[in-house]
Amino acid sequence: MNKVVASLFCIIFSGLIISCNPATSVEQPCAACPFDFRLIDYEPDWSPDGSKIAYVHNDTTIRRSGIYIMNSDRTGKRSWQLGGSSPSWSPDGQWIAFEQQGQIFKKNVATDSLVQLTFNGRNFFPDWSNDGSSIAYNQSTCNEIKECGIWALDLASKSEKFISSYGNFPDWHPSSNSFLFETRVIQPDGTA
Repeated sequence: MNKVVASLFCIIFSGLIISCNPATSVEQPCAACPFDFRLIDYEPDWSPDGSKIAYVHNDTTIRRSGIYIMNSDRTGKRSWQLGGSSPSWSPDGQWIAFEQQGQIFKKNVATDSLVQLTFNGRNFFPDWSNDGSSIAYNQSTCNEIKECGIWALDLASKSEKFISSYGNFPDWHPSSNSFLFETRVIQPDGTA
């Protein structure tokens, strides 16, 4: 009897080893999973004339992400700034502001001229003013030099102006100097 049990155990165990061998296993798609998370495109932004779209493309199969640009008819897809995120077109369509490694940059679409705009803290989610003179962004590192929240950078003078605490995702109004941003209001007990 012990030989039979031992033989069955060896057969079952061998079957498990063979069935779990990565060299012979084929990854089956998940029928209940509607998304393929190996390739993700997000944070799209239209060029002002509507002819192009800048967006973030993330390819986890090769561990590479960055900003891509394509024509609005989905042709001409090209890698534009590896490692960049949160693209925002300038109103004249000549520049794209973006975040990379916690700092805000602007890059010329035609010449690839790159200009770093922020140098301290961790800055995200740039958005151009309607006249192209300023960029609003989120600052997420708080210290004695700079508060967290929404800031606006005047591109001509390079001066930064604090706008509001604890905001995210600033978005300039297309025809005025106003903008909106995400904020949260909660009670001390955590309720809204």
